[in-house]
Amino acid sequence: MKKIANPRISRVVATGGPCGAKTTLARRVKEKMPGYGVLPLIVPEVATYFLSNGIEPVANIFTRAQFQELILKEQLHREALFEHYALRSGAERVLELFDRGILDPLGYCSRDVFDMILERRGMSTEDVFARYDAVLHMVTAADGAEEHYTLLNNEARTETPEEARRLDQKLIEAWNGHPHWRCVDNSTDLEGKIHRAMREICIVLGIPVPLEIERKFLVREPDISRFRVPLYEVNIEQVYLRSEKQEIERRVRKRFKDSAASYTETHKREIRPKVRSENEFPISAASYLSALAYERDSGFAVIKKKRFCFPYESQYFELDCFINPHPGLWILEIELTEERQEVKIPPFIKVIKEVTDDPQFKNRELARIKR
Repeated sequence: MKKIANPRISRVVATGGPCGAKTTLARRVKEKMPGYGVLPLIVPEVATYFLSNGIEPVANIFTRAQFQELILKEQLHREALFEHYALRSGAERVLELFDRGILDPLGYCSRDVFDMILERRGMSTEDVFARYDAVLHMVTAADGAEEHYTLLNNEARTETPEEARRLDQKLIEAWNGHPHWRCVDNSTDLEGKIHRAMREICIVLGIPVPLEIERKFLVREPDISRFRVPLYEVNIEQVYLRSEKQEIERRVRKRFKDSAASYTETHKREIRPKVRSENEFPISAASYLSALAYERDSGFAVIKKKRFCFPYESQYFELDCFINPHPGLWILEIELTEERQEVKIPPFIKVIKEVTDDPQFKNRELARIKR
């Protein structure tokens, strides 16, 4: 077998309440990905494996918190095992599809308890986010497709439809804040749902071209305390780099919360108005600092902003409050996968105007230093 020194590995989590079609999606991934030249690796759910084989949170053996810590330990072990195989597989492209990820136990225990579990492993929520390229929330059939809700395909599940919907919401809150979270709801039949999920995976893989379709709105300063949705707050530092090709925009970004940070480099090229190709990949802290020292474009200021991430009506919004430059500027963004996709603005956001096509509100222009 021909060995590839550095195969390109994409990591995607499929999460959501019970009976959300994760198993069907995994089958489709295994069937279709080899045709794209991608080796599919399906990492099975840990909790189902435990419960189906007699390992349960029984009072005199495990508390619920200890059970969730055991799940985390096994999840990390499986991720390392599949990563090892991917690196030795000889494949040029690998997709690791996780049937649930590290944060899924938050559906069954409190944030405080799970944060302590992560802390004992030397991890934070931001560290977890950095492990996965995308998170697909497969909405339970109990929400919008109740006639298809069943537990017959999973002997470890016992949730009523109402419990399934509550769990679904908890998992939305658990993963809120991931930079590439997508909701796949039940607005179509099952085949349509799987098709939409596969499209999201293809975008992550760059098959054929990962298109970034954004809508952007200038909004009034909101009262964050009045938001009735789960909020995840994170800090962004963004720096533009010199580029040999004028049509390609290069930038590096530091995303941090408390002491945890992740770093990425992004190359963007406009395909047509509102639609751009995007190639984003993780970098090290050292590479980020090197880019700032030697590649920064001096014609642009460093963007610093506070970002509030939240789901609303099966959509995922990012609300940015600029600190530098333009302190006090508020911009609401949503990233779409279809140009005609409807956007439902939350009622607690007051839009001044849409600025999607206004060049002065592009991040690069906002960072430009006026001479």
